[in-house]
Amino acid sequence: MSPGADAFPGERASAVNAPLVSVVVPVFNAAPYLEACLESIFGQEYLPIEVIAVDNGSTDGSLEILHSYEPRVRVLRESRKGAAAARNAGIRSTKGSLLAFQDADDVWLPGKLRAQVDYLESHPDVAIVFGQFAPWRSDGSGRYEPVEEVLKHSERWVPRQPLSGWIYADELLACPIAMITPMIRREVVDVVGDFDETLEAGEDYDFWLRATYRFKAHKLDAPVALYRMHGAGTTAGCPARNMRAEVLQRAIDRTGLTGPDGRTVRDDQIRRHFAEIWFDFAMVHLQRGRVAVGLSALKRYVRVEPDRKKGLLTAVRAVPWALRNRTALARGRSI
Repeated sequence: MSPGADAFPGERASAVNAPLVSVVVPVFNAAPYLEACLESIFGQEYLPIEVIAVDNGSTDGSLEILHSYEPRVRVLRESRKGAAAARNAGIRSTKGSLLAFQDADDVWLPGKLRAQVDYLESHPDVAIVFGQFAPWRSDGSGRYEPVEEVLKHSERWVPRQPLSGWIYADELLACPIAMITPMIRREVVDVVGDFDETLEAGEDYDFWLRATYRFKAHKLDAPVALYRMHGAGTTAGCPARNMRAEVLQRAIDRTGLTGPDGRTVRDDQIRRHFAEIWFDFAMVHLQRGRVAVGLSALKRYVRVEPDRKKGLLTAVRAVPWALRNRTALARGRSI
């Protein structure tokens, strides 16, 4: 039995009239991982699909790998404008009624597309179906565990609460939709617009905040992808601006704290969430030696933390820990 097949017993060849799924893959210097990514897409045993890979100015041989997959992969070239611009360019060239997204260094588990198409076809009121990813770590030498081994250890992916329906309120307090897991109806993009290319980071969170306010979503109860943990990933960046906080504040200013289902996020909940965002942002910068940015972020954390005494104590303890671990981070050790 192939990995993940037990999670999706309905995996099978698609029917003649199955909807076309358009898969958009932004690519930037992903040569070591790109073949595994593409093979996981073509190994879905679902037809019809079209794959649009948008090379974002790669210099490492990624483009040559993409060309070797033509015509199964339609290859677009963009200057280095970022993932949002690449996804937008890919979406504009798609033809499918359903859209899915993959990152060039990650892989999908077998049965993902089939399970998502089946769910959307049987639930016409839902426009977004997503799942959970399992972290995929290397042994330090660049070798990654076989997929079968990752799936044997369910404790490695933290189970989240079931989510279904109007999940805007849940999206305000977290970001449950990871970019490599969802499938959406094309109308989602038609209604909420493109990924925001002006954002340095967090363009995916911004998109899902807009989308979940306008459309129902459902989370499958199994992992659908492996997220490769390595320092070169897009989430390893460290912008000087706290884009997550900015994106969240913009959503609140735009649509408030109450979702279409009437569920409201309390003021103390959103303040605590902002505090967590600012604390995490501060720690990342302190560990990378950006002390001024880190200290400024800690001040913001203390100001928004509902429990001021707790906030001050946490900040005082955090600074020496973060600075002490700068050496470990620089040497590539896990901390």
